Formats: sequence, structure tokens, C-alpha cells
Amino acid sequence: MAPGATVTYICTKTNVRASFDNVATAIGTPPSGPNVSATDTAPVKARALKPPAKKIKKTKKKPKLVSHKRPKTTG
Repeated sequence: MAPGATVTYICTKTNVRASFDNVATAIGTPPSGPNVSATDTAPVKARALKPPAKKIKKTKKKPKLVSHKRPKTTG
């Protein structure tokens, strides 16, 4: 990399259940002298998992039977 250049990485990890500190270390080799390095950390906050949506069980109701017959006359 050229002096002053930056590189960005985006990483994803599934099923993270607890927050943690992400640690990155960079090591460079200068034109002369010993290697140089730098380390940095960034907090990663885990999101609470949403419980699965409840399934609603639908049941079909039986239709009511209605009689349309006239009552018998007595008398």
C-alpha cells in the first residue's frame, strides 16, 4: 500500500450471542529499519435475537344448520 492509503474490510458473523472487542493489527515493512506495526480495537455489540413469530392455528368452524320449515299448526 502507498503511504497514507487505507483499506476497509466489512465482515459478518452469524449467531453472535455476546458483545466483544474486534482487534485488528497491521504490520508494515519500511524501506529501511525494522518492521512497524499498529493495533486497534473496535467494540462489537451483539443484537438481541428476536423470538420466532408465533404461528396462529386457524380452524374451520362448521356452519350452523338452520331449518326453514314452518312449525306445524295445532288446534
